[in-house]
Amino acid sequence: MTEEEWLACTELTQMLIFLRGEVEPSPQQPDPRPRSITAYGALVSGPGTRTTSGRLAQFARECCQSWWRLPLDQPSRRLVEGYERFLDGHSSWEEYLSVCSQEWDACTAGQSSLVSPFEASRWSLTPHGVSGLTQHLAWVTSSYTHRDRIEELDQNATDDDRFAWGFFGYGFPEFHETANAIFNPLPQLLRESVGNPFRPVTFTPSWRTDTVLTLAKQMYESREFGAMPILADALQDAGCDNEDILNHCRDTNATHIRGCWVVDLVLGKE
Repeated sequence: MTEEEWLACTELTQMLIFLRGEVEPSPQQPDPRPRSITAYGALVSGPGTRTTSGRLAQFARECCQSWWRLPLDQPSRRLVEGYERFLDGHSSWEEYLSVCSQEWDACTAGQSSLVSPFEASRWSLTPHGVSGLTQHLAWVTSSYTHRDRIEELDQNATDDDRFAWGFFGYGFPEFHETANAIFNPLPQLLRESVGNPFRPVTFTPSWRTDTVLTLAKQMYESREFGAMPILADALQDAGCDNEDILNHCRDTNATHIRGCWVVDLVLGKE
């Protein structure tokens, strides 16, 4: 992938494969690592070589906002809240997996859950993990939105039908339209979270003046980013001459989020 392709890409999976980077050989054969086979190649589990887990956490955190637009049952709420605690650094990955395990045990005992504990246990801060998060988010949103239509289809479905639906989704266009409404904004949100991997930026501490820090903190806490052009002016006044930073702040077409890579640089977040 070239820089031009990265900036224009509309396929999240293709971008995540690029962020995963060169896949190291497996010491075991056959290779036991989970992977997703896509039109763009295999997305193999493992850390991204062109981004950090911290930047992927910002992307995942923004994705999680969409869970709360659904009427989550209590098991699903516990899963999403547990994941958000992990993303915010308030619990470890092992503690989060314990939440998933408890909900999985409850599901096997008959408890229903809109969010699958098994799928949730795979949302590691890797390109493969956040891909699983977005896939499940789109699937659950579409399945819930069109639950009456799905129930009708299921009445006369064969085992082969159900097997195919599990892989490819349901065959009516509205199901895929709803899923695409989840997927379509994600490439831009990923760019907003991880920045441009072709142009890594080093932030000079002297640029963190009181004015710069105040503006960044206000936007981070309020999730209102109308002051981004003002932040650019303040950074420039502080001596910042990095065009990528300044242009991003002044880009009127950008969709800024709490995980904005520029704001996080200012605040000293990973």
